[in-house]
Amino acid sequence: MNKTILYFLIFFITIFIIGCTVEKLEEKESNDSFEKSFVLPVDGLITNASIESVIDVDYYRFPIKANISYYIKLEWYKKDKMNLEGIIYDKDKKKMKEIYKFSSDDNSSDKTFYYSSFYNNLSQDCYIKIYDYNGTGTGSYEISIREANR
Repeated sequence: MNKTILYFLIFFITIFIIGCTVEKLEEKESNDSFEKSFVLPVDGLITNASIESVIDVDYYRFPIKANISYYIKLEWYKKDKMNLEGIIYDKDKKKMKEIYKFSSDDNSSDKTFYYSSFYNNLSQDCYIKIYDYNGTGTGSYEISIREANR
């Protein structure tokens, strides 16, 4: 009888541990599609985020005003391990622009950043898709957006 209880406890504990592990593996940021995009403030404040796995993609939504220029900054460390790319989409999810590497990036630094500006003649919500274009890197990054005249 005692062996049966012991085996039952071992079985129960094993199932519990496996269940917790699977739950942790399934935990991820919920901004993995246009529909689940996080709102990004258009005030220049930095939003911290991360690429959690090599297949992770992050989406952000932000409102823009007509006839205003905007700056977007995408910054990360571990430039030898992550190669982030950003794509800006309009409200209809049509590609507007890629976020490109800033030309004066300091190669002596561990920090990499892209800096892009764009202009649109419509007031609308836009989207940014962030991902590691090599599909090999993970890590933290920072993103911010602001009006060019501020």
